[in-house]
Amino acid sequence: MSESKHYAALDRSSEIELTVIGRKSGRAVGPTVGGFIVAAIAPWAVFFLNPASFIVMIIVLSKLPRKSQVQTSLPPENIIGAIRAQIRYVRHSQAAHVLMVRAGMFTLCSSALLSLLPLLAKHELRLDSTGFGLLLGSFGTGAIIGGIAILP
Repeated sequence: MSESKHYAALDRSSEIELTVIGRKSGRAVGPTVGGFIVAAIAPWAVFFLNPASFIVMIIVLSKLPRKSQVQTSLPPENIIGAIRAQIRYVRHSQAAHVLMVRAGMFTLCSSALLSLLPLLAKHELRLDSTGFGLLLGSFGTGAIIGGIAILP
């Protein structure tokens, strides 16, 4: 492998790891903050703040300056055409099939633990909503630490 291809592969794997860490940090911070909000105010506050945060995000993103259009010789592609191309790629790609089977098996096995976690927290550990939020947040925190540990 040439040096430039090696660095490109490292950059791509680092991008993937950073994306995963970003998602996991959301899984760590979200339940923790939600648990504190439920404990400090009331459950309705969480259901009010969730859509409010999306509205604020939409407003902020709409105010950002747009990039100028890049000149390309390729025709513009609509969303339906892009979805069809992706489905066609996944249907014929052995690597995509392996990835989907692995992700499905992981999700199936890990969902049992997360679905039983409220029962464990309430009856075995005797935690309240704040404790449960912290317990759930610890899963995301562990994933972040693991992601940082395996970054190149």
